[in-house]
Amino acid sequence: MGTGSDTDPDFEPSMSDAPHLITQPELNDLVRDLGLSKAKAELLGSRLQGWRLLSAGSKMSVFRSRQTDLTQFFAQYENLCFCTDVDGLLTALGYEHDPQE
Repeated sequence: MGTGSDTDPDFEPSMSDAPHLITQPELNDLVRDLGLSKAKAELLGSRLQGWRLLSAGSKMSVFRSRQTDLTQFFAQYENLCFCTDVDGLLTALGYEHDPQE
């Protein structure tokens, strides 16, 4: 695996010894990339916050309701929960949906 300078000619390494404070979008991306559950995302955020590695304004409560955007694609009837819009759900998750597959 190469360093940033091997792949990006414009890469300039940071010369600062100060820690990089993780922003909310970076934390969101990290949680998504690692496929963390809500509980594990909150644990990670709590630890990073305790170590003072989160930038000001980063919130852990974001992960408690992250499914809210996806609930519109589901319905519940008695004890059965089902997807009412598979194409919309997959589009919201960033996937192309081919109903023929």
